[in-house]
Amino acid sequence: MENKKLQIVHEQACLQTSEALARLIGRHAIVDIVKPKIEKVKEVVLSFGLAEAVAAICLPVGGQVKGIAMLLFSQDTAFALSDLLTKKGPGATGQLTEMDKSALQELGNIICGTYFSILSKHTGLKMIEHVAQFAFDKLPVLLEQTITNFAENQENILAVETEFDFSVPALKGRFFKTHFAVLFESTQFEAILASLEEAERDFIEETVTGRI
Repeated sequence: MENKKLQIVHEQACLQTSEALARLIGRHAIVDIVKPKIEKVKEVVLSFGLAEAVAAICLPVGGQVKGIAMLLFSQDTAFALSDLLTKKGPGATGQLTEMDKSALQELGNIICGTYFSILSKHTGLKMIEHVAQFAFDKLPVLLEQTITNFAENQENILAVETEFDFSVPALKGRFFKTHFAVLFESTQFEAILASLEEAERDFIEETVTGRI
């Protein structure tokens, strides 16, 4: 049920993110969302499956709901994306410079900001984005640090978790995989789902009555 309610949000996020990424790199890009699901936040660590440190772009949101979006990269993916975003040759990045971090942060702003914008549009809930931050640490540490900013207990946090896959046809289909999670307290997440359901009912009613 919940996944169906979020399906249109994810579809529009793919479309708008593809367009924004293409503008950012100056090449046609294709973005897909893979296997979206809703689960307890502790499952995010298991799903990501990496024990080593990861690069993360974290974008908090306030307003009528409070939460945070996290775009996560393995180290190798962070290096490869830095090559693409800063227009370097493949394999050129061996360590993230401030320019690389800034480029990844811009990508995170695009993906996380687009997601919140579309979610806000479809729920009617006001969501105020804060400044995105770059972090590099082990995922459990990152989750604990980010969650303490808006919740008392990890057990009360639900995650909309998925993967963003990027491909650039002009670069022989060069492929990039990132992990994406949006975290909300369970009560606020229930409010979001209820708002999505209400918006869907209103749309169907207006369609049937011929008001749109």
